[in-house]
Amino acid sequence: MQKVIYSLYGTLLFILLLSTQIGVSSCTKEITKQDTVWKSDIIGKHINDSLWGYYPIEGNTSDASGNNHALTLKNGASLSYDIHGNDLSALDFNGYENYASIADGALFPSATAFSVSLTVMPRENRGLFFGKQDYNTGKAASFNVGIDNVINGDVARFSITTNQDQICDQIPANGYLLSNPRVFHPFAWYHVIITFNNGTMKLYINGSLVNSQTIDIHTINHCVNGQFILANWWSGDHNGFNGKMDDIRIYTRTLSDIEVKYLFDKCSINP
Repeated sequence: MQKVIYSLYGTLLFILLLSTQIGVSSCTKEITKQDTVWKSDIIGKHINDSLWGYYPIEGNTSDASGNNHALTLKNGASLSYDIHGNDLSALDFNGYENYASIADGALFPSATAFSVSLTVMPRENRGLFFGKQDYNTGKAASFNVGIDNVINGDVARFSITTNQDQICDQIPANGYLLSNPRVFHPFAWYHVIITFNNGTMKLYINGSLVNSQTIDIHTINHCVNGQFILANWWSGDHNGFNGKMDDIRIYTRTLSDIEVKYLFDKCSINP
């Protein structure tokens, strides 16, 4: 009888322990799920902090940040359908004379930290996506992101000009480069983010960090003769971006890795 009691006690204890472990596992999964939702909610509440300009392209090119930094289409650049087929919901450039400008970029206040986020659909692998420079002269080109296939090949790269001290009155002498290890597929959409913080450059593609480096330059020269230019470099360059662009965000701070992932998850690539 005593053996039977001990056996029954052991069985009950095993069942109790198993039940407890299953309960902990289930609870852990639930907490993780809730924690993820909570973190996403917190990020969403602060994702627009220090947002200098935001251009969602919804029938117009208005700045949705509330800062009224106008984006102007130039030389025949137009609005087209976006990744979801929504009309007038993406910028469209022909790769030649088309471009867009944000004149207030000449007064962009951040010199030690900034971020730029955008989605692009290249028809071919050439042309700059976004940069700060004087479109008429090619001077004041302090940084840019895009595909310079003449100098850097067919991959997207982020460049900060080496001659920052003199760049307002000069054209770029050279650049610190971060390159994407993979070539973009034509007619596919990609989410691109660049960040700079006190000398640290980062390049993200589709939510993932693909390259980074720390350089000797800790301050970007915010030349007043350099606007923000989209889809081209300067008037004498005929190697513009041929494709579409959407969801352009400009920050006066550095986005974190988790914020980059949040924007990718929320961007127009994902319905």
